[in-house]
Amino acid sequence: MSIHPSGSGWGSGWGGSVICQPDGKIVLVGTSSNGSNNDFSLIRLNPDGSLDRFFGIDKTGKLMVPVGSGDDFGSSIALQSDGKIVVAGVSGNASGLTDFSLIRLHTDGSLDTSFGPGGKGTLLVPVSNGYNIGGGVVLQPDGKIVVAGSSYNGNDKDFSLIRLDPDGSLDKSFGDQGTGKQMISVGSKIDEAYSVILQPDGKIVVAGSSGDSSVRDISLIRLNPDGLLDTSFGSLGTGTLRIPVGSGYDLGRSVILQSDGKILG
Repeated sequence: MSIHPSGSGWGSGWGGSVICQPDGKIVLVGTSSNGSNNDFSLIRLNPDGSLDRFFGIDKTGKLMVPVGSGDDFGSSIALQSDGKIVVAGVSGNASGLTDFSLIRLHTDGSLDTSFGPGGKGTLLVPVSNGYNIGGGVVLQPDGKIVVAGSSYNGNDKDFSLIRLDPDGSLDKSFGDQGTGKQMISVGSKIDEAYSVILQPDGKIVVAGSSGDSSVRDISLIRLNPDGLLDTSFGSLGTGTLRIPVGSGYDLGRSVILQSDGKILG
């Protein structure tokens, strides 16, 4: 089955992440062309795969949401206990760079205006002063939102994270500078994070890749609940870990936690 999110018959669209609701409905987030650039896009399906006609502004089962002033790419999705939908990704900003970006939707697909500044239901968050690319999102039991990705450090890219309070404001109890933001160097060159999970003890595990343009390893970090590196994890008490699998380009795209606490990436 192929579904064009805009329903207009033109442009391109691709899916980034999928989640299943408790009622069996399926929500897919990705990116679709609006004719001039790209927006976040979502579809919701009934359990039989048909479009859920109760979802979206026009009740089509489809939805497109502009966030920044340039291209918007939806990467990951999470479902709150109240049924609201949180989507994270990356968006172009007014400076021609990119920021972490998020939206939060009500269960019918309308924007939740209690989230983010100005009652828009959308949010842009720069981590560094360069390019910032949001990857994975996870929700804590207290409603706080953690997004992991990568940010430019002046020379190359590091793992980067933000933690938000439920209203979309930065959680100033997170990170080593009390900003709600954190950047972590894993290798000596390019570090890119794609996925994040939460352990039952509140520790945060992030997976991605580290290396250069020709050789990269799967890489992971584990953070304590305050956003600082967990030195009981990884190599030599660093809280970080690099694992070569092949002899060239290794990418860690996703991570899960087994019931016995082991990490599978």
